[in-house]
This record gives sequence, C-alpha cells and structure tokens, in this order.
Amino acid sequence: MVDFRDGSEELVDTHVIAGPSAAGGHGGGDAGLTDAFLAAVSTGDPSLLRSDAAASLATHRVVWAAERARLSGTVVTL
Repeated sequence: MVDFRDGSEELVDTHVIAGPSAAGGHGGGDAGLTDAFLAAVSTGDPSLLRSDAAASLATHRVVWAAERARLSGTVVTL
C-alpha cells in the first residue's frame, strides 16, 4: 500500500484478510450488487436498488478522475 501524500509504503498481506476476496470484484461487493439487481428485476421492485445507473456512473467517473489526477499530478475537471 502506498500513502500518496508522503510516498511511504507498507506491505499488506492480502492472504490474511478475512472476508470476501478482492478477486471477487470490489472486495466481494460485485456479488451483492448483482444479487440486488436480480432481485429488483425478478420482483419488479426498483426500491431494492440503492442507486440508479446514472448515479453509479457519476460516482465511477469521480474515482476515475481522481486516479487520473493522482497519476498526472493535475486537476481533472468533470
């Protein structure tokens, strides 16, 4: 793990972390998102979803911009 504020590094042994595997997609969160989506579709109940596609895309764009800014050392405007 790298602290991008000061450049310090720490080795994190991911094999000892309890809980869902990161290999499962977003620390296992993808499975929960898929389950919620399938439940909403199968029951016709959109209230089972915590956000819509537009909100999910917007939050992803923020994270992608933050990573682009970190790598380039610039401000990224959305």
